[in-house]
Amino acid sequence: MINSIKYITLVFFSLMLINCSQSAQEYRPQVMGFQSGQYEEDLAVCKKLAHEKDYSSEVRKKTLAGAAIGTLAGGLGDGLEGALIGAIGGAGITNFAQKQKIEESRKREIVGCMKAKGHQLSDT
Repeated sequence: MINSIKYITLVFFSLMLINCSQSAQEYRPQVMGFQSGQYEEDLAVCKKLAHEKDYSSEVRKKTLAGAAIGTLAGGLGDGLEGALIGAIGGAGITNFAQKQKIEESRKREIVGCMKAKGHQLSDT
């Protein structure tokens, strides 16, 4: 029973982690001084460019690696149930970390693009 509670708790927190960060699609770099009328159009173009790169293969590989490591770690202490809990936890945590890295990378791409278009940004 206690292990079932651990399993449910781990799944719940893993799912919560996946959805708790601001996406690059919502990101709006702050302009120093006057915001030109071109800002919105440039921001839309820069966001589109930042989201063109497909990271799904990279995320999938690293999530599977996280699941494998979690399976080994969990299985050492609690057998099959521990291995299952470790796999879910390892996959969830790794997936969350990868998505965070991707969103930060996309935000940097947006900032670089906006600077290249001549915008003076204050949060870089």
